[in-house]
Amino acid sequence: MFKLALRTILIAVLSLSVIASAFATDVSTPQLPAPIQNLEDAATVIENEDGSLEIIPFDPESYIQQAGLEKPSPNAQLVSIKRVSVTDGENNSDINIPSDTSSRAFGLGLFVKKTTVSTGTSPNRIARGRILCSIDGGCSNLKVEINTTDSVYSEFSANVSVGNDIVGAGVGYTIGVSKSVSISGSEYRAVAKGKFLILDAYPRIEITGFEVWDKGLFSTTKVGSGSSWRSTSNDMDFVVWIQ
Repeated sequence: MFKLALRTILIAVLSLSVIASAFATDVSTPQLPAPIQNLEDAATVIENEDGSLEIIPFDPESYIQQAGLEKPSPNAQLVSIKRVSVTDGENNSDINIPSDTSSRAFGLGLFVKKTTVSTGTSPNRIARGRILCSIDGGCSNLKVEINTTDSVYSEFSANVSVGNDIVGAGVGYTIGVSKSVSISGSEYRAVAKGKFLILDAYPRIEITGFEVWDKGLFSTTKVGSGSSWRSTSNDMDFVVWIQ
């Protein structure tokens, strides 16, 4: 009788584990590049009169890899990054705070614990301006600009399969919704004839680190980790290239 009861309990545990695992079906986005911790160690940083920062990397190719920037073409040269902060009085009211969904399958299954909050640059470019210098002798003051609006989505990346709703419950906002951002920037540069001056816009984002835990009947185990991110303002990195 005791063996039969024990066998029944084990079958029940396995069944609940299968049910709990069924909730972890969403596939996250590609890994978010780690923020550059000490910017002054990687670049010359100049504060402009308008409050923006001019970032000139010491080693452009290394900076491109660290920041996760996408080159317009293999031969494009990174010139600088202009970091613009915008105080627009907006909040993140368009991103709902979900109810707690960490209690799943009779209290068992995956849940997320928030660990850190920082700021960084989105891995996704959302706008590009490009202009060609066609003047003999080159262009001494060529202007490229971007004036548009676009949407930035709340996303996450994790090293274990976990659902959007579980991550959202842990970090405090809904994964997969968008925030409209205004993009307005320009750049003047000297450019040789036949070369393009390119301006790429990357949103600044809030990054939340988290751990993924699996709650069982008798123990709770950490099974992975990840990061989520969202836009909370119109702050932008404008990346300048010559191609």
